[in-house]
Amino acid sequence: MTRNGRTELWHARAVPRGPTARRPKYQGSCRFAAIWTPDLLPTNDLPPWATNRSMASLLPADRQGIVQKTTTEAPAKASLLLVSPMGASLDIDAHWTSENLIGWRHQSYLGRDNYVRVEDAGYLFPFGFPAEVITVTERIISDGEAFLRTQQFIVIRRSSVDYNAGPRRAQPAALRRPQPAVHTASRRRRWCPRRCSNRSTAATS
Repeated sequence: MTRNGRTELWHARAVPRGPTARRPKYQGSCRFAAIWTPDLLPTNDLPPWATNRSMASLLPADRQGIVQKTTTEAPAKASLLLVSPMGASLDIDAHWTSENLIGWRHQSYLGRDNYVRVEDAGYLFPFGFPAEVITVTERIISDGEAFLRTQQFIVIRRSSVDYNAGPRRAQPAALRRPQPAVHTASRRRRWCPRRCSNRSTAATS
């Protein structure tokens, strides 16, 4: 619509339901679930940067996990969920308690990611410390240029490991946690997404 030489840009915003349908609440958060992503399709036509952790804030595996977690465990909460011709704006927070993806924080304005935090639960190889890999991607402004910076951290969640806890672990020792409890991810530390897996991959910075 153009009025007095000015054209309005439409936008649609999700808001919590108010006491009546005609009076929506603009304060609070909405609960929502992601029900589908193109990453669920068996295709390999993504550009190289879309599968590179240092260049993309969310990888295909992250988006698949968000669909699975929000539809089967618990929905995410959005204090801002807005779409417009200039791009989407959102402020989302989600937490889960099972394996693999356990946390997702996403702030984006007009189609530009400002802060994305992904938390994956697993175990440190070879000793089995329960830990999390936290990946933080944030927009940094320097010398008039804006770019995305990605950092990874390993957070150890338990102070010791009891090797007598399982039926096949007949060892009379408990291993203490190394210090400090938060580590910057490096190629020297190995990460297992599940306790039952013998495979390990290097967490890259």
